[in-house]
Amino acid sequence: MQHRRLASATLGAAVWLWTVCCVSAQEAPRPPPSSAEIEFWQSVKDSKNPAEVRAYLDKHPNGEFATLARLRLQALESGPKQEQPTNAQAPKPPPRPPVDPAVYKALADALAPVEMTPEVVREVQTRLYYLNYNISKFDGVMSDETVVAIRMLQADMFQSATGKLTVAQLAALRRAKVATVWGALAWIGQQGSVAFQLPDRAAAERDARAQCKKKTGRECKVVAVSTSGCAALAASEGRIVNMIHWATVVGRGTNLEKARESALLECRGSSKTPNLCRIRQEVCADGSHKPQPAVAAAKPAQPAAAPAKAAAEKPAEKSAAAGVAPEQRPRPDALAYSATVWPPGSIMTNQEVSTKTKYGTLTCRGGWGGRTNQILGRVCSWR
Repeated sequence: MQHRRLASATLGAAVWLWTVCCVSAQEAPRPPPSSAEIEFWQSVKDSKNPAEVRAYLDKHPNGEFATLARLRLQALESGPKQEQPTNAQAPKPPPRPPVDPAVYKALADALAPVEMTPEVVREVQTRLYYLNYNISKFDGVMSDETVVAIRMLQADMFQSATGKLTVAQLAALRRAKVATVWGALAWIGQQGSVAFQLPDRAAAERDARAQCKKKTGRECKVVAVSTSGCAALAASEGRIVNMIHWATVVGRGTNLEKARESALLECRGSSKTPNLCRIRQEVCADGSHKPQPAVAAAKPAQPAAAPAKAAAEKPAEKSAAAGVAPEQRPRPDALAYSATVWPPGSIMTNQEVSTKTKYGTLTCRGGWGGRTNQILGRVCSWR
């Protein structure tokens, strides 16, 4: 029994001694890293090259910074791609070719304003007049009329309407082609005269004014058109209560139909009796406003087997060969004649109807009166 107690005490002492030795061995302080190791680690800790970090681990596998070095090496080797150094510069763009100073000088000269001397102003006025801008004097003075015409020219050129010409704009004005066929419409009140197929604007306006003054005994207003352009005079006169109201408007267009439409629209917009607006006079520069005479086509030669029929047709053939047009009947007023075809109240507002008659095709559009017992606002024309 005593021997067993002694053995137990000896075993307990051995276990305690082993435990103390192990704990002492684990808690033994690690020697501090040398200055060379510290300097080595400082040189590679921020490196982006895995080989440099691996060189530290090869030399100091159990060094003070070995754990950090392994983590750093793992991050570098597992990254998607090697980072570019922060001080890397972007590639420089290729150098621009040298600029020719003559190009800038030519551009500056073209955009420079023109010195508007009296001679230049007179030239500009003349050229604007023959391009059909509203110019009435060629006195070399920069009047409001001239400035407005220059602004209209600049607007037609899709440029800023400043009223001051640049060198480039003056050059373009000098290169502009002038029309060689002109017409004009002169009017006073509801009476007017026309001239057409003349070589220049001045001749057309002079001729139209002379005819209008001869007809009315008064000075007339005038508007000119060129090439195939047309002008139409629309007027209305009506009584409201005990007062007579009238309006006169001139419209222009690239063809006769557009000129008529423009004149009627402006007349209805300015007249107090819009349903009474009618076309009073019209002209086209090339004379296309006049009805063209019909020319009979030449008939083929008749066979000898029908001498009687051929003899009967000889007068007609002679007339056709001579180019004599068949006699045309004078057309009555379209609106008055429409009342015999479509009685008052039979055409709805804005309804358009058309029919063929012995005078030609009559077309009417219902006026604002609708189905009433009057022809209110009905617009009719021959075609």
